[in-house]
Amino acid sequence: MSRNSPVALGLILGLIFITATFAYKGIASAADPAFCNKYASDANKAATQAKQLKCGFTGPRWAKDLGGHTAWCLFVDQSLAQSETDVRTKDLKDCTCHWYADQTMVQIALNIAKKCGFTGLRWLDDKQAHFERQDESGLRRHEERDQGPRQGVEGLLSGSPRAKSL
Repeated sequence: MSRNSPVALGLILGLIFITATFAYKGIASAADPAFCNKYASDANKAATQAKQLKCGFTGPRWAKDLGGHTAWCLFVDQSLAQSETDVRTKDLKDCTCHWYADQTMVQIALNIAKKCGFTGLRWLDDKQAHFERQDESGLRRHEERDQGPRQGVEGLLSGSPRAKSL
């Protein structure tokens, strides 16, 4: 044995101690498995909805990979996983509002093209105004109130006598 062996052994033991300390700290602060199961399920639902709305999101955040989302969540601190959920929720809300405004503009174009005569703020030919209205009021409340302008035009096109009253 050379005289440098005790120094090398000390360095190796020190590295092992530091690695073990960080590994233990990471395990101790990792997210709870029950939280991670819900996290992964919600992430998959959001990925499905984003795909249906054609949001165009890419990357691991938007992968429909239950195992991948669960494994990542179990590896990180719960607050980091929650912040990922918060960002995903915000992005999806923004995409949903844009989708709603796009769908509204299609119905407004039909109203104009077919000379249906629908009027009022609901029929305003201004996508930004519909986006801002949606962003302020929230999609659920608007849908519960009147199902948006789409119901009126679709009803008219299908011959519904009620359509003109919307």
